[in-house]
Amino acid sequence: MTKLFFGKSCRLSFLFVILFYNVLLSQESKTIFLKYADDLKGSEKDGEQIRELIGNVELIHGNIRLKCNHAIQYFSSNKVEASGNVIVYQDTLRLYSDRGVYFADTRTTVSPGKVRITDGRLNLTASGGNYDANLRRADFYKDVVVSDPMNTIYSDTMVYYRDSSKIFSYGNVKIISIENNSTAFSDSMEYYRRTKYSILRGNPQMIRLDTLKNGDSTVPVKIDTLYVKAKIIISDRKKTGSTLFAIDSVKLLRNELSIACNIMRYFISDSIFILEKEPVIWYEKNQIFSDSITVFLQNRSLKKIDASVNAFMLSSADTNILDTYNQIMGDTIRLFFSDNKLDSVLSVDKAIAFYYMTDSSGLNSAYKSAGDQIKIELSDKKVKEVKVLFGIESLYYPFNMINGRQKEYNLPRFKLLEHKPCREDYYKIKK
Repeated sequence: MTKLFFGKSCRLSFLFVILFYNVLLSQESKTIFLKYADDLKGSEKDGEQIRELIGNVELIHGNIRLKCNHAIQYFSSNKVEASGNVIVYQDTLRLYSDRGVYFADTRTTVSPGKVRITDGRLNLTASGGNYDANLRRADFYKDVVVSDPMNTIYSDTMVYYRDSSKIFSYGNVKIISIENNSTAFSDSMEYYRRTKYSILRGNPQMIRLDTLKNGDSTVPVKIDTLYVKAKIIISDRKKTGSTLFAIDSVKLLRNELSIACNIMRYFISDSIFILEKEPVIWYEKNQIFSDSITVFLQNRSLKKIDASVNAFMLSSADTNILDTYNQIMGDTIRLFFSDNKLDSVLSVDKAIAFYYMTDSSGLNSAYKSAGDQIKIELSDKKVKEVKVLFGIESLYYPFNMINGRQKEYNLPRFKLLEHKPCREDYYKIKK
C-alpha cells in the first residue's frame, strides 16, 4: 500500500494554488468581457486606457449583459459609458435607456436620462434612475410611473426592491387601482406586491367608485363613491377578503353618510364599517355618536347602524324653528334602513328620548320618555310613532310652554358637532 504524504513545503504550495485561484476568480468577477462589436478602437483618455466599441455592442459581466449601439470602456476605472438603445439584462430584469454608465466594481447602472425597467409583469419608467445589481435595487427619480396589470403608481421618486418585491414611493404619490376601482393620493407609500399590502402616509386620500349595474339598460347606472381621508391609510387585499384601515383624523363620505373618527376598519367583502375613537355619523338631518359604531351595508345600500356604549342621536325636528331637535340616548342605539331610507330607531338599556310631535300647523308638543327600550318609527323623515318598553316613564310638554327655552330640555349628552366632512375636503379626480 502506497501512502501519500504532504510535507510542509507541499502544503504551502497547495495553499498558494488555492489563494491564487481565488484571486483569479476575484479578478474575473471585476472584468468586463467583450462578446461582440462591429468595430473597436483603442486609445487613451485623461491618462487612462480606453476601448471604443461601435455597432451591435454586447458586453458580459458575470450575470449582467449589456447591449448598446456605442460604448466606451475604461479599464482603470472599470466602467462603461453606453449610448444608443442601451439594454441591461439581469435574469428577468431588463433596463432600457438612451444612455447610461455601468460601474463594474459596484455592478451599478446609472441612467441620467429617460429610463425604463421591466421585471416580469412590472414596468417602471422615469426621467432618470439607478440600478444596483448586487442589492437588486432600483432607485428612480422624477416623473416616476410604476405599473402592473392591476395598479399604476405615480410619484416623484421611487425605490424598488426586487427580492422582496417592495416599492417605496415618495412625493406627489398617486395610485390608480383597477383591482378595487379606486384612486388614492399621499405624500408617501409602501407597497408590498406579493402580499398586496400598502401603507399611505402624509395626507393620504382615497376615492373608491362602486357601480351598481342594472339589468334594464333604460335604468340609469348607480355609482356609489367612497371618499376617505386620514393620517394613515392601509389597504390589505388578502385572498380571504380585502380590508381598508384608516388611522387618525379619519374623514369619510359615502353617498348620504358623512363620518368622522380616529380609527376606521372597512371589511370590503362583508360590506361592514367599524368606527372607533370618538366616531360620529351624519346622515341627512341626523347626527349619531358613541364609543364605537358599526355600519352594515347590503347590496351597497345602508342596512343597519349599531352605535354602542354612550350612544346618542339627534335630528332636526323643524328647520324653521331654532334649537328644536329630536333626541334619543341609551347604552346602544340601532338604526334600521329600508331602500336606503331610515325606517326606525331602537335605543336599548337606559333609554331616554325627547321628541317633538307635529300637526297640520307644525310643532304642537314635546315628550320626554324613559325606559329599558325605546323604539321610534319614522315616515317621510318625521316621527310616526314612539314605543317605550319596560319601565315606562313619559312627560308631556305643550310647545308654547317650551318655545324659546328648547336648550333647557336637551338630554344630558346633547352636543352639536360641527366637523362634518364635506366633498370640498377631497381631491377631484381628473377625467
